[in-house]
Amino acid sequence: MGRHQARKLKSSKHAARVRVSGPDDLLAIVPFWLGYRPENCVVVMVEAQGLIRSGCAIALDQCHDTELLGSALGLLCERTGADSFLLVAYGNPRCAVPALEQVRRELTAQTVVESIVVHDGRYWASSRADDPQSSPGRVLDCDASPVTVAAVEAGLQVLGSRADVAAMLAGPDESDDEAAFWWAEAQENTAGWDLSRCIQLVDECLAEAVGALHQPDTQRCAQLGAVVQRIAVRDHAWLAMSLEDGWRHQQLWLWVVAVTPEPYAAPALCLSGIASWLSGGGALLTECVNRCERLHPDYSMLTILRELHDGAVPPSVWRRWSASMAGIGTTGADGPAPPQR
Repeated sequence: MGRHQARKLKSSKHAARVRVSGPDDLLAIVPFWLGYRPENCVVVMVEAQGLIRSGCAIALDQCHDTELLGSALGLLCERTGADSFLLVAYGNPRCAVPALEQVRRELTAQTVVESIVVHDGRYWASSRADDPQSSPGRVLDCDASPVTVAAVEAGLQVLGSRADVAAMLAGPDESDDEAAFWWAEAQENTAGWDLSRCIQLVDECLAEAVGALHQPDTQRCAQLGAVVQRIAVRDHAWLAMSLEDGWRHQQLWLWVVAVTPEPYAAPALCLSGIASWLSGGGALLTECVNRCERLHPDYSMLTILRELHDGAVPPSVWRRWSASMAGIGTTGADGPAPPQR
């Protein structure tokens, strides 16, 4: 792997720098970086100054859509300014190898530092001159990598699949009578609250979840979902986020999503999406966009999420952007302009 040896991992307490010394370590880090175990896709990672800065996962069949592929890779290059890439294709080599080759062709002007094919517990790495067509590959044992130990110690988690990520945003089932009761009560109890009382609840829940790492009870989560229907309250919660505590805000709004019925889910989904973006959770951001588009395609804050997602906007813009938002107060019905890098 040469000079491409480090990946900065965010955790609940500190920022850890994990050394990647070869293909085995790189493959061990990918699921933690994505937040789930990839299948039937090409994972594209942007490398700059020895760190994995950004990237995306592209389904194998989408790799043959040259227009879509070119647009996605072009945005990554434009937003990050990097010209070095690491590629990992997951899936049967019969499909994964052609998809990987198509990605490489789109990156002819950039440097591909490493490209790997992974299938059925084995891998083939270009840096080791492995050929999926003529060799049995190398055994993949991520558990033996020190990267796995470091990532777990940093508090990172890996879900089973992309479907598990989507399930985190599913919301309450229609047959969940308890969730329906708490939501109806929350709407009734908060209907007469003025803005200051609503914001007080947000601050109390933030102190509980973000400050004390304690999950608010179902009643308070439902009340939180009800009060953020108001734009000013939603924006107050939004501006309370930070790069350092993004993952804690993400967890809070996921708890709120879990008790919020579909017709009212957009604010909590969008707040979950912003928090996941801040904490580097690209997969969760994607699913927040997908679910909100299905349920509330015209919701104002969804425009922001689309810009963050489609434009691969780096979380580093948050400090400047949030400061400018705070300077003009709450965003109003239409929300603020999307952030620019």
